[in-house]
Formats: sequence, structure tokens, C-alpha cells
Amino acid sequence: MDGLSTFQLGWAALVFTAGFAIRNLAGFGAILLPALALFLPLAIVVPVVTLMAVLSSIGIAVRHRDEIAWSHLRPLVPFSLIGVAIGLYLFDRLSDAVLGDALGVCVSGFGLYSLLRGSGATAARRWPRWAVVAPLSTFAAVIGAAFGGMAGPLYAVYLEWLQLAKGPFRATMSAILVALGTLRGLGYLSLGYFDRDTLLLSAMAVPSALLGLAIGARLHARATPEGFRRAVAALLVLAGIGLLLR
Repeated sequence: MDGLSTFQLGWAALVFTAGFAIRNLAGFGAILLPALALFLPLAIVVPVVTLMAVLSSIGIAVRHRDEIAWSHLRPLVPFSLIGVAIGLYLFDRLSDAVLGDALGVCVSGFGLYSLLRGSGATAARRWPRWAVVAPLSTFAAVIGAAFGGMAGPLYAVYLEWLQLAKGPFRATMSAILVALGTLRGLGYLSLGYFDRDTLLLSAMAVPSALLGLAIGARLHARATPEGFRRAVAALLVLAGIGLLLR
């Protein structure tokens, strides 16, 4: 892989381990994409993260399929399809620099929001479902396809609105990410972004991801939800600022 340095490969291995530990712990690895994008080009990072996210989410979704809230997923489908189409168009047309800056704003903004809003159910619980599902799932799918990630935290707003317990939350989030990631992956493939270097980096990421998933599985039962949420939020703020300054 001539295009990536030893430092970039080492950084990718470290981030995949930490990111997939968080992914197995919470159901989504929000820090994975912005941390990788600090030192690697998004044109390579996005397809790799998408492929790895689908593979890891399949395992979680299959193991915990009995906990998936299927009835709450159907309303997301039409709006997510629209969002994926828009996001793929933006990813293919915008430059790496523009996408990186936009990702930095989104990541740090969400991290600040998560830090400042505190614990407890969101006020959106008082809104009717149609007012939450359509804009949120469309925007989440746009963000996910344009950046190759970051849809998880947005879909998490919907799952929090449903007040799901920790187990169903993780299982349902994984089912969402499998479906969304598969659609995105097919889109990137059709646009020619899965080349030799991308597939090689994906193969290198597998051992790190497996290690991270094992660590996350051990930590899941011990995690304090509020402390974990705040730690991830702080990491998102730092990663977002780093993207804006790179």
C-alpha cells in the first residue's frame, strides 16, 4: 500500500481497536470515522469504515436479534433511502477538504450537544412520531452516506426517544447500521471507491476490529451509561476540532 505511511497504518490499527470497542459497547462507534480522518484521506477511510461497520454490526445484530425493535424500524426505511441517495451524491461531488471540514463541524457540534444536554429522556418524547422520524432519518442517512459514518448518533436520538433499554438499544442500532451500511457500500462500489488500497486497508483492520469488539464485550456489562456517554461526547469534540485544524 504505497499511498499510506507506517504512521498512518499504525494510527489506523489503534483507532480501529478503540472504535470497535466503543461500537460493541454502545452499538455505534461514533469516534471511529473522525479519528481516522485526522491522518487518512476520506476517499479511503469512508469505504473501509462502511465495510467494517457492516461486518461488525451483523455479528451484534445476529447474536441479539431477539432484542431488535423491528416495529420501530419500518418507518425509517423510505426516508433513509432518500437520504442515502443525497449523501452519495454529495460524497462523490465534494472535495476531501470540504467533506473533512463539514465532518469536523458535525462531529464537534454533536459532541457539545451531548455534553450539554445532560442525562434523561429527550424533550422530543412529546412530539408525534411523524415529526421525529422523517427529518431525523433523512438527515441521518445523508450524513452517513456523505461521511461514511456518524449516522449512529443521530439514529440514537430516535432510539432514546423510544426509551429503549440498553440491550434492545444496541441490537436495534446494529440492525439499522447493517441496512444503512449495505446501501452505502453498494453506492461506493458503484462509484468506484472500493479499489485495491481500500480492500488492503480493510483486511489490515480486521484483527484490530476483532480485538476492539472483544474489549467492548467485556466492558459492556460494567459500563456506567452516563459516564460512557460523556466520555464519547468529549472524544467527539476533540476529534471534530482536530479535523477543522488539520
